[in-house]
Amino acid sequence: QGNMCLEPDGCLWRKIDESVRNPGGVNGFMVAENTFSMPFIVYLARFILNTDERWILWWKQRQEALPPDMSALQVQKQLNNDLGKFSASVEYGLAQYAGRSGAKQLCEELIRAYGNKGPEAERQLALLFALQGGDKQASAAIERLVPASEVREAPAKREVAVKWQAIIRER
Repeated sequence: QGNMCLEPDGCLWRKIDESVRNPGGVNGFMVAENTFSMPFIVYLARFILNTDERWILWWKQRQEALPPDMSALQVQKQLNNDLGKFSASVEYGLAQYAGRSGAKQLCEELIRAYGNKGPEAERQLALLFALQGGDKQASAAIERLVPASEVREAPAKREVAVKWQAIIRER
């Protein structure tokens, strides 16, 4: 299945590889990608790193553990690599939320876990689930998080979305 790994910060996790199969014989990454877009997965990873106290501390420790003699470019590459690995872990975990009902279940669980963190967390959750298209979008939950009366048209939002998706694809 994978080797156990104890990070210097005390975080215990299991290393996995893409050949690890779920009981149904389907690759966990593929299951997640059939339900969740890559922009959704990366946004969720960043949301967790900015909202969940345990992961905020972990990310801060990762940054502080970088050697002081690294150049700005090396630091950026290392942190992008760490974010990529964290995002892959998030993606693998999302396999348990397959399909429309799974996406809605995830939305409800995230609201329960982070909805009490204030209006900005609620807005970020609404933005996260707005990245889901079609029947997997939790429209009712988004409206609960950000009522229609608070939604305003953003100028050039299409341009911003296109640029953001291009950045995600580059990684």
